[in-house]
Amino acid sequence: MLSAKLEVFVTSFCSNGFNGSKAAISAGYSKNTARQSASRLLTSDDIKARIGEFMNSVNESALCTVNGLLTELEAARTAALSSDNPQCSAAVTATMAKAKLTGLDQTASSDIEPQPLSISFSIKEPIKDMVITRGK
Repeated sequence: MLSAKLEVFVTSFCSNGFNGSKAAISAGYSKNTARQSASRLLTSDDIKARIGEFMNSVNESALCTVNGLLTELEAARTAALSSDNPQCSAAVTATMAKAKLTGLDQTASSDIEPQPLSISFSIKEPIKDMVITRGK
């Protein structure tokens, strides 16, 4: 268990872009020796372990947020397709938002061979009284 001062150092270090000098100053170390103090602290096994724990907890909370958003987007996509008047554009928008959130919307690099992707939609009931109009 780290002291309160060291906890402040770890929290500050992880939240300020991993700047050890700034973290040391935030934790109460002298501005004149902040760089040396940070260097010394960052070699400590206890500090390194606590930084790892802190980053894991941040990653887990971010993952929960991404999973929650993906679940909501899937519910919106499903609702758009299963309504009395299916909203295909809303379903596509939800699908694209899911792709963007997971990084699947990025252009593949040239050294990776593109893979075929199959997407299918099914509408359980036929669309009644559909009117198709053309734009001007």
